[in-house]
Amino acid sequence: MARLLSLIVCSNLEREVRAISGLPEFKDVSFLPLNTQCDQVEARWEGLGDAVQANIKDGHPVCLVGSFCLTQATAHLGTQGLCPTAQKSQCFEWIAEKDVLDHFLQDEALLLLPGWLKNWEQHVDALWPSDRKKAQAFFRESAKKAVLLDTGVYPKIENDLRDFAKFLRFPHDVYFAGLGHFKMSLVQTLHSWQAEKERERVEDRVSSIRQQMADYSRIGHLLGTLTMVRSEEEVRDDILEVFRALLSPQKIAYHPAASLSQGRRDVDSPQDRILALNADYAWTEDRNGLLLKVAGGREILGILELSGLPFPERRDHDLNLALTLAKIAAMAFAKASAHRALKEEQAKSLAAQAALMVNEEKIRSFEGVPLGLYRTTPSGQIIDANSTLARILGYPDPASLRNINAWDLHLNQGDRENWQSLLESGSSAEFETQLRRLDGIIIWVRDSVRAVKDRRGQTLFYDGFIEDISKRKHTDAASSWNMQIKMSLANVSRRLLLPTPIEEMSALVLDHARRLTSSRTCFVSYADLDTGKLVPAAMTPDALEQTVARPETNGTAHAASGIWRWVTNDRKPILTNMPTLDPRFTGMPEWHFSVGQFLAVPALMEGQLVGLIAVANSDNLYSERDLEAMEQLATLYAIAVDRKRKEDELREMSLTDELTGLNNRRGFFTLAEHQLKIANRSKKEMFLFFADLDGLKIINDTFGHDEGDKALVETASLLRDAFRESDIIARMGGDEFVILAVDVGDARPGALAQRLGEKFAERNAKPGQRFVLSISYGIVCYDPEKPCSIQDLVSEADKLMYEDKVSKKGRGTRRPAERTQTPAS
Repeated sequence: MARLLSLIVCSNLEREVRAISGLPEFKDVSFLPLNTQCDQVEARWEGLGDAVQANIKDGHPVCLVGSFCLTQATAHLGTQGLCPTAQKSQCFEWIAEKDVLDHFLQDEALLLLPGWLKNWEQHVDALWPSDRKKAQAFFRESAKKAVLLDTGVYPKIENDLRDFAKFLRFPHDVYFAGLGHFKMSLVQTLHSWQAEKERERVEDRVSSIRQQMADYSRIGHLLGTLTMVRSEEEVRDDILEVFRALLSPQKIAYHPAASLSQGRRDVDSPQDRILALNADYAWTEDRNGLLLKVAGGREILGILELSGLPFPERRDHDLNLALTLAKIAAMAFAKASAHRALKEEQAKSLAAQAALMVNEEKIRSFEGVPLGLYRTTPSGQIIDANSTLARILGYPDPASLRNINAWDLHLNQGDRENWQSLLESGSSAEFETQLRRLDGIIIWVRDSVRAVKDRRGQTLFYDGFIEDISKRKHTDAASSWNMQIKMSLANVSRRLLLPTPIEEMSALVLDHARRLTSSRTCFVSYADLDTGKLVPAAMTPDALEQTVARPETNGTAHAASGIWRWVTNDRKPILTNMPTLDPRFTGMPEWHFSVGQFLAVPALMEGQLVGLIAVANSDNLYSERDLEAMEQLATLYAIAVDRKRKEDELREMSLTDELTGLNNRRGFFTLAEHQLKIANRSKKEMFLFFADLDGLKIINDTFGHDEGDKALVETASLLRDAFRESDIIARMGGDEFVILAVDVGDARPGALAQRLGEKFAERNAKPGQRFVLSISYGIVCYDPEKPCSIQDLVSEADKLMYEDKVSKKGRGTRRPAERTQTPAS
C-alpha cells in the first residue's frame, strides 16, 4: 500500500519518531527528519522547501511537525498552501504534558530535548563559532538550571547533560517523559489531517451533487419546448443547444431517420448497433464520441451524434444525463410531428370547405356533385340519391339505397325526432351525426338538409347533402388528446422546476394520469432508497379506503401478484384490458375491489426502479396512446423522485453525524435554537446534559480505533434509549455528546440522570463485554424567566462535566452525585 502521509520533523526528534514509526497507528505514515540549527529559541530548517516539493511531486501529501520556528521557515521557503502545519508553542510540548512543563518553567528551568542535547556542542559552535562566553550568557540570562526531558531513546544521555550543565555552570535534573505523550500528540495530528481530508471529500461530494441538481434544473429548458407549439426545425435547434450547454461536446449533429436509411453504413459501426440492434446508445471506437437513439415508442426518429466530449471525470453522469435528454428530445420531436400532421389535416379541411363553396350552385342538382345528395320523404323513404352517397354508405349503386329506410342508417335512433323538430321550426338545418355503413363500419357525417313544404306548410320531402367527416373527427380527437398531453406535461414540468414536496408531486401526477386515461382508480408510489419497497404517495379514494380498512397490508397487498411483479421486478410496463385472461395474472385477494382494465408503468432512473404509476377501471379500453402518456408522466416522476433523494442526501450530510447517526454540532444548534424560542413562549423548563465518554483513549490504545468507534456508536444507542424521541441528542465531536431534554414537566435532573445511569449499568452487566462504558456529565436547567443562549447552557454544562470527571479521578468512584445549575441571565 502506498504511503498515506509524509511527516517532516525536526532532526532533534529523529530517534523518537524512529521508535514509534513501527506502531500500527503509523503504518501508512513516512517520517522525514530534517537538520536544524537551533539555539532553543529559533531554528533554521535546512532543505525544507526541497523536501516538501519532492514529496508533493511524488504524489505524497505532506504535513510539517514542529514549533514556532516553523513560522519563519515556511514563510522564507515558500511552502505556504502546499502542506498543513502541526505546530506547538515550544518543541518540548510534543514530549511532555502542559502541567509538567508549566511546573519546570515556573522554576526558570532550561528544558532540553535529548536529540538537541546529544549534539549541543555542534549547535553552539555553529551559532557562536568564536565566542563561547556569549553562548553561555545567552542561555544563562533566561534560566537558572537545566532539565532534560528524557524520552528513553538515547542511552547514557545523562553524560551529555552533565557536560552541558558544567559548560553553563548550571545545576541539572532529569525528568523521564517517555514516548507516550509524543505518540499521542502525533496520533492527534494524524487524526486532524485525516478529518480535514474527509471534510474535503464530503465537500467534493456535496459539490458533485449540487452540480447534478443544476444539470437537472437545466433540463427544464428542454421540457419547456414540450409546452410550446414549434416546428421540427425549431425543436431540433433547441435540443442541440441544450446538449451543448449541459454536455459541452466539441461537435453535435442530428440525423433524421429518413437520412439514415439512404446512406450505407458499416457493419458493427456505432450507427449500425443503434439501427440494427435497437441500442439506446453507442460509443465510437476511440470512446471520444457518443451516438444516442431518439425514438418514439418503437419507431426510431433519428440519431444524435456527439463528439469531443469532456473526459473522463463525469463520464457516467454525462451518459445518464444524455440518455434522459434523448428521451425528452423524442417527446419533443413527436409533438412537433403531430403538430405538423394536424396542420396538414387542417389545410385539407380548408381546401374541402373552399371546394364546397365553389360548387354550391352544383349542389342544387343531382349531377356532378362530390357530396352525397339525397331526397327523402318524412317517413324516411329515399326518393333519389347520387352515386357519391352510395359510395359513402358502402352500397353498390344509388338504386340499392331506395330499398332501405333512411332512418335505419342512423346509429342513434333518437336523431330522427331531433332532426324533424329542427326542420319544423325552420326550413333548413345542419348537424353532425353517426351513420352505419352497409359493412357495419360507423362513420361521422355532416348532414345539411332543407324541408320542402306545400302552401299549407306540410312537409313534402327533404333535400339534403352529406359530407363524410370521419377523418376530421379523428384528427380533432387526436388534436384534443395531444393538447391534453401537452397541458399535463407542461403542468408537471413547471412543478418539477419548483421545490415541490414529493407527496404534492405524486398527487399531481395521479390527477393527470387519472384524467388522461379516464380511470376511476389510480395509485402513485415511490421506492424507498434503503429498502427498495414501494411507498404509497397518492391514491384515489377507493384505493385509500381499502388501504385504511386493511392497515396490516402496509402497502404490500400486491406483492404476490404476478402482474405487479412483472412491473416491479422486470421494470416493464403492462397494459391489459382483461386481467383475468392475462397469463401473468395470479389472482387477487378476496377483499380486493374488482379490477377491469389495468395499466401500470415503472418510473426508472438510470435503469433502477424509483417509482410506479398504476391506473385501473377506465371508462374505455386502454390503448397504446394511454401507455405512451403514462410513460411520459413516469419519466417526469422519476426525475422528481431522484431530486427528492438528492435533497435528502444533502440535508442528511449537513445535519447528521456520519458515525452515530445522531445530530452533529450544526444539527444540534439548529434544532435547539428552535426549541429555545418555544420554551420562551410557553414558559417551560428544559434540561441540557453535556456528557463525555470516559476512557475512550484507553479503549482506542488497548483494542484499536474500530472498537473505539463501536464504543461511540453504543453510547449513542444508550442515549437514545434513555431519552425520548422529542429530545434533541447530538454528538458534538470526538467523545462529547449533548442532550436537550424538552418539555420535562415535573421530571427533575436527578431522575433523568438515574435513568441514564441504569441504561449504562444494564449494558455493563451483560456478559462478554470487552470494556466498561461510562460517562462524565454536567446538567444545567434552562429557566425561561432567566433566559440565556444555547451556547451559554453548553458552556456551563461543560464546566460541570469537567468537575465531574476530575472528582471521579480524585475519589476513584464511578459516579458523583448529580448536580444542576442555572446559568445567570
